[in-house]
Amino acid sequence: YVDAGRDPAAESALGSAMGSLSDEQRRRLTVATSITVDAAEAIAPAVQAAMERLGVETLDLVCLICNHMDESLLESAWVQMGALVASGKATLVGIRCRNVVQANIAFSKANAVSGVSGGAKVAVLQMPMHPMVPKLQRMLLGVCRRNRCQMVCLDPLGGADYAKSIMECKEVKCTQDSDAAEVLFAYNLGRGVAVLPSSTEGASLQMALSAKRPLVAEHRLALDLLAPQA
Repeated sequence: YVDAGRDPAAESALGSAMGSLSDEQRRRLTVATSITVDAAEAIAPAVQAAMERLGVETLDLVCLICNHMDESLLESAWVQMGALVASGKATLVGIRCRNVVQANIAFSKANAVSGVSGGAKVAVLQMPMHPMVPKLQRMLLGVCRRNRCQMVCLDPLGGADYAKSIMECKEVKCTQDSDAAEVLFAYNLGRGVAVLPSSTEGASLQMALSAKRPLVAEHRLALDLLAPQA
């Protein structure tokens, strides 16, 4: 999964890197981008520019960043997001929000558009999912279940303080930050939540890949013990 996070220079660098891959290696990648616009009409040009930088004819996922978007623009914006799928420029479309209230509003607007036009539905919700706030986690997972979309966790570690608290918990027996991060990644993956580690360092990315290992019972207990401290 590669997503440059709205950074044109990073997208260009990713495009150059992907150009050296074999067809088989390229097929294994999910290429995504996130866009933020002030007007619905700006969505198609923004996506086209991202595609050119990445050197692709179709994006696997395009997420609309709703953080600073006026509520009145959401319906017209989702019409344009659906047009991306209809034209073949995007396979799936999703939303990125800053809180549950905003996510519910965005889903309401998108569902209203897709219900009338039969257009694209929200396939992915991207949001910070702080590991120390179990109530928020349950709310977000509930929102995704109701809307039949995939939850994608941004900022999965919830900050350095939480990683430190895991390291100090005897049940986890972590000896370095990467161990704590691996526990948190595995915790989310075990619940069916996709995780997007925001790092470009080779060691950090390798650690994230190693989180495919199952979460052991001692680690799950430690998370249960720490959660009420939030």
